[in-house]
Amino acid sequence: MKNVMFEAGSDMTCHGASHAGGAEWVKIKAWYAERFARLIEQLRDTPDGDGSLLDNTLVFLGSCLADGALHNHDNMPFILAGGSAGGIKNGVCLNFAGLPHNKVLVSIAQFMGANIAQFGTQDSEPGALKQLLA
Repeated sequence: MKNVMFEAGSDMTCHGASHAGGAEWVKIKAWYAERFARLIEQLRDTPDGDGSLLDNTLVFLGSCLADGALHNHDNMPFILAGGSAGGIKNGVCLNFAGLPHNKVLVSIAQFMGANIAQFGTQDSEPGALKQLLA
């Protein structure tokens, strides 16, 4: 079976599980989150300049949809880690209810030096999420 997530303990594909929801989807998402956590730990534990590689790197974990079965974009969870040397606020949970997730992508692009104010067509008020900055 192509792209089945056996390594996550599931006999479904990620796409199939996203539509079905339930325990298989949770297993797959947990598998990805565990790997993301390991990456963050490795970056944190690697010296770089006056801090760590995590301080000088911004890592993003997200999804294309909030609910795969409904194909909606409401209340999409994203995780940004690192970037403190570049001015990203760390250790906070922010809620941007009602705002398009394109703003997260604009914020990341601006963090990396791209001079853009809009990504895609879903954002009627272009710009970054200023609350992400320390």
